[in-house]
Amino acid sequence: MWYLMEGEMVLLDVTSSNQLAEWLFQFQQQFGAQHRVLTLQGEYASMNIGIAAEFGFLNHLSSDWHQPAYAAVGNAAFGRLDAPVAFYFQNHKTEVSSRYCLPFSVLMAVLVEFAETGQLAAAVEWEEV
Repeated sequence: MWYLMEGEMVLLDVTSSNQLAEWLFQFQQQFGAQHRVLTLQGEYASMNIGIAAEFGFLNHLSSDWHQPAYAAVGNAAFGRLDAPVAFYFQNHKTEVSSRYCLPFSVLMAVLVEFAETGQLAAAVEWEEV
């Protein structure tokens, strides 16, 4: 069972990957200009999801020893290498290097696979950070 959260507030009890994708697409349309961070929380892993108007980031946190404890998708081809991008997590500004930002369509594909399998997508390069 997955929960989509903003801070401590549960925004959605996720019942399917399609439901999650539709909800996040609507969230992006409504709040993408605000660069907010949500969390997809499971029992043994979670994924921080930075959402902006056209891009975002994914940070994976796991307690499973088969996976890195903390990993991010590296995509140096997006934007300027290592330029900081501001996101807001619980109204606190945090900067993320643009090398960890993905086009929103790629972010959604990776996130849907994670929600369905609980595993990190092999289609993107994950970096242990």
